[in-house]
Amino acid sequence: MLEAGCEPDAVACGTLLCAYARWGRHKDMMLFYAAVRRRGILPPLSVFNYMISSLQKQKLHTKVIHVWNQMREASVPPNQFTYTVVISSYAKEGLLEEAMEVFAEMRRKKKFVPEEATYSLLISLSSKHSKGEQSLRLFEEMKGQGILPSNYTCASLLALYYKNEDYSKALSLFSEMERSKIVPDEVIYGILVRIYGKLGLYEDAQHTFEEIEEAGLLSDEQTYVAMAQVHMNVGNYDRALKVLESMKIRNVIYEAGTSKKARALILNMREKDFQFDEDLCMTVMEFYCKSSMIEDAAKLFKEIQRNGKPMKLTTMISLIEMYARNRIDMIQKEERPKALDATDSSAASMALKSLLDMPGGLSSACQLISKLARQGNKDEAKFLYEQLTALGAKLDDDSALATLIVQYGQHQQLERAQELFESASVSSSVGGHVYNAMVDALFKCGKIDKAHDLFMEMVDQGKNRDAVTISILVTHLTKHGKFQEAENIVHGCFRDEVQLDTVVYNTFIKLMLESDNQYNDKVDKCSENSCVIFLSYLFGCIMALASVIWLSVYGKGGKLDKAIETFSAAQELGRHQEASLLFNRMKESGINPGKISYNAMINAYATSGLHSEARIVFQQMQDSDLAPDSLSYLALIRAYTEGKLYKEAEDAIQMMLGSNITPSCPHFNHLIFAFLKEGQISEAQRIYKQMKDIGVAPDLACCRTMMRVYLEHGLVDEGISLFETTRESLKPDSFILSAVFHLYEHEGRELEAGEVLDAISLHGTTFLRNLKVGFKLRSKLEAS
Repeated sequence: MLEAGCEPDAVACGTLLCAYARWGRHKDMMLFYAAVRRRGILPPLSVFNYMISSLQKQKLHTKVIHVWNQMREASVPPNQFTYTVVISSYAKEGLLEEAMEVFAEMRRKKKFVPEEATYSLLISLSSKHSKGEQSLRLFEEMKGQGILPSNYTCASLLALYYKNEDYSKALSLFSEMERSKIVPDEVIYGILVRIYGKLGLYEDAQHTFEEIEEAGLLSDEQTYVAMAQVHMNVGNYDRALKVLESMKIRNVIYEAGTSKKARALILNMREKDFQFDEDLCMTVMEFYCKSSMIEDAAKLFKEIQRNGKPMKLTTMISLIEMYARNRIDMIQKEERPKALDATDSSAASMALKSLLDMPGGLSSACQLISKLARQGNKDEAKFLYEQLTALGAKLDDDSALATLIVQYGQHQQLERAQELFESASVSSSVGGHVYNAMVDALFKCGKIDKAHDLFMEMVDQGKNRDAVTISILVTHLTKHGKFQEAENIVHGCFRDEVQLDTVVYNTFIKLMLESDNQYNDKVDKCSENSCVIFLSYLFGCIMALASVIWLSVYGKGGKLDKAIETFSAAQELGRHQEASLLFNRMKESGINPGKISYNAMINAYATSGLHSEARIVFQQMQDSDLAPDSLSYLALIRAYTEGKLYKEAEDAIQMMLGSNITPSCPHFNHLIFAFLKEGQISEAQRIYKQMKDIGVAPDLACCRTMMRVYLEHGLVDEGISLFETTRESLKPDSFILSAVFHLYEHEGRELEAGEVLDAISLHGTTFLRNLKVGFKLRSKLEAS
């Protein structure tokens, strides 16, 4: 535009500023804004609001304040949205005085009423700046406006009352919340527990803590610490420690400060000669392990052994996991790992020995190694595996080692995977799990030939072949053009009657497609039973794709007659009788049709307009104790609407509701679109109202279709109503915005039409100028 000598106006500049904001290119947006201002162009308020909103979403609060100052200099009058965003940014930056100045300006303009969130931010910030009176004044002002306080606001005030030791006001506020039916959150409950503790109301504190737990809100460390402190104050040390230990059970994240409090509590208990029973002893040990208090844990472990007390299996696992975690942390921090002493290794070894002497100890150790490997803690898992091997432990299964090898492969650490595999091969007979894991690791590291060779070695040794490994192997061989090797694996699986899953069958299909004409005689090569299973899968899951596959296989080989014959045979499979027979043969072969298979069949009949067949298969599905899901009903409704059985389609929706399955908009769309297509607008509106009545929001496709009909038939009021009731829930759409502009303009509502035009410009959508209101209606009148 500039090169052509066309000077951009405020609309063009505003559109680009909003586009930069929407794309997240805030630096470009600010640079362009500066260029716009240099040209003397002042964007409208809507653009400024879009800019500051986008900046605030990215937490660029200083930039928001900068744009706000620019607005003030240019005398752009703010609206309520502007004030709300700016006050929030000042508050987030901790600038209380500036935030209060903007707030006061907003309050002076009587037409603007601050939102609850604005009051809440200012109340909290005032409290943090030790301006308690200002917080209370804001709270009273908010209540005077009839605004109900949120949990966050109440929590800020309760914290202020607690800080000022004004407990009576705190309890009064809590009672007020109950009267106003404001449901407390965990922060509020936690403050209440601390207040009860300060007042010595032990039973009330305990009751409140139990309420939090029953409500499923217990997740913050401060609440646990508060309750533990109450227990301590009345001498219930064991209960205090158990509260802190329960944090571990629920995986609550806590800081080092909590660990110090717990340690101080335990020392206090010991100084007072408090006797630890077995359960409390385990609780203390668990807490030490969770907090990585290695010296304390080691000392307590020796004490337990010296006194002959039994250790719980889970506690022993926690102790060993702590040693492994500490060992790896030390190695990662040290520049020369060899300089480390073997203290932690020997401690772990001693703990492992004790574990192996316990019933189920070895199995638990293997499970721990697998868990650590799955979580990505490969080094810890390897350390424990090596410790077990050094102790001469015979692992009762290969799952731990296999999981570790897979993880090394996943992270491209092939040497470590091979090291483990080879050491295991030397020390014992390696099972199929470990072989499959090593094949998987070789694949992930790009060693296709080595993976294939190892797989064949595994087959020769009679190891169990994993279906996932087979699928991965065939996929990779096919991708690398090794079709003969892939074919051999397929034949080997059929020959040895290896248990396969649908993923493997799908992989075989892809192999046939990608191997050109090498598999033209695939059907003749397969055994009859394998062929039945294969075709059963094809029919049950992707019947339409099956026809394409077989046509592709034969067609590429130039056997067109054979292709046509096969295609005809595939069409024959579509009949209900053959489908039922095929399903029975699937069951005889050990493959029961699943929900996906039934849904695919119903959908295939629906697309062909065979509604009777679709209904029969739907009934078969129910008779097989498979509950139809949302997709099942969608296919059935489609079949009915294709056959113009609209009542049956409506009945299907009612069946869904009766089965506690909430229909989505696509379920209604089939009926709405069908009625609109036939010109039955009132019927379409009736279904649309039903959809809205049960709380299903219309999607963009539905609204566009209805808006098009309203526009074409001149139903102005209906079109405007549709737009005004859906504009907040749908993303800006070029057709809908353009259509409603023409409807507003047709009605002479120039103000609303202008606002829509601004929205089109703001969102960067295309304006469709050539739309005509009521052109279909006029065409009918002219024809008559």
